[in-house]
Amino acid sequence: MSTGPVSLHVAGPAPIDRVLARLDGVRSTRDGEWRAFSPFQEHRRARTLAVKECGDGSVLLHDFAGRDTREVLQALGLELTDLFPPRPGPRSTIRHRRWTPRLSARDALDALSREGWVLLIFGRRAVRFEATHEDWLRARVAVEQIERLRSAVR
Repeated sequence: MSTGPVSLHVAGPAPIDRVLARLDGVRSTRDGEWRAFSPFQEHRRARTLAVKECGDGSVLLHDFAGRDTREVLQALGLELTDLFPPRPGPRSTIRHRRWTPRLSARDALDALSREGWVLLIFGRRAVRFEATHEDWLRARVAVEQIERLRSAVR
């Protein structure tokens, strides 16, 4: 399956989705972080890039191979600002310390529908023993997205 993670932000993809979509070999860890191959790795033996989403929606990157974050971002075609969620405009009535965009019921249902289809297709492949490793990873992302939807809708 080539479908990437579905973003919950109406204004565009979440920073974590933008970063993970450009990485190879992404695996989630038990503590809710991700490990991936660095864009500079020639030999794909160890995942040296750590990716973590902070509570405010920003993304932390650390390359255990020693590359600077700006180098990693440049290799991925991203900028430093891509690691942070959009801020409310100057005329916004939102004055919370931690701003999170509200998700409409329609947007939530659309995202839930897409993730449901991903899981349906995965299930069909898994029953026929045709599911690839990437299918398993994408199914896991779908479940995580559904959990995010659960917490985002009030």
